[in-house]
Amino acid sequence: MSTIELPALYVDSVALVAATPRLVLVNRDPSPGESGVPIDATIALELVDTGPNGVERSTARVWIDSVLAFDGSAVPELAPAFAGPLASVTQTTDTLRVVLHPVAPLASLATVHVRVLAQTVGGAASLDEVHSFVVEDRTAPRVVGVMPNRPCSGVKLTEAWST
Repeated sequence: MSTIELPALYVDSVALVAATPRLVLVNRDPSPGESGVPIDATIALELVDTGPNGVERSTARVWIDSVLAFDGSAVPELAPAFAGPLASVTQTTDTLRVVLHPVAPLASLATVHVRVLAQTVGGAASLDEVHSFVVEDRTAPRVVGVMPNRPCSGVKLTEAWST
């Protein structure tokens, strides 16, 4: 009987190397692609630096449908149209959280585009992202035709419709 020797593979250790971007956009509310968002919803997001520097607040900008809603270098930072009672801006060592509260309701069935632009302290990393969501349908119903489910007693249908 002949013998066959197969080569062996030994694994001493395994390391997962995952490259993540330094500056990431997380906790978006409404979520990208979400539909049926209430017309009075707030728009919230967080910028997180996964490195040691943190988010440079003065470089952060947020546009809602091409309208500048937050400018980290301006005073005040929030545009009046998005500075409702629930609006806020909070910064920690590595995170910048922006909550926008539109003063006027969002348009029914509108596709809202949110663009976020920011850099880390020192400019080592930057972010420029766009996401969108769809607002709920609040269109009032319209009567487009009437069809009786039974004839009216004593009135001819042709007479009722002709008046």
